[in-house]
Amino acid sequence: MQDPTLPDARLPISVSINGYIDALMGAKATKKAHRHDLREFEAWNESLENKKSKKYVEEIDKAHMRRFFEYLMDDEPENCPFTAA
Repeated sequence: MQDPTLPDARLPISVSINGYIDALMGAKATKKAHRHDLREFEAWNESLENKKSKKYVEEIDKAHMRRFFEYLMDDEPENCPFTAA
């Protein structure tokens, strides 16, 4: 359990995404695709209301990823399940 008197050492999702993108190796197209997908997740997560957004990577669970998958299939632009996956 996190001691509330100590600063939280976990990195916020946005900082974690930046670090991941900076560390990516490989083809330029692969990096571009990862960057796009992660930024889309970040924007979706931040748009959630009623405290349903996650602040840290460790908080992301299967249910949260399922809601993101449903967003990718049902919201604009709609994607087929294979594209959303």
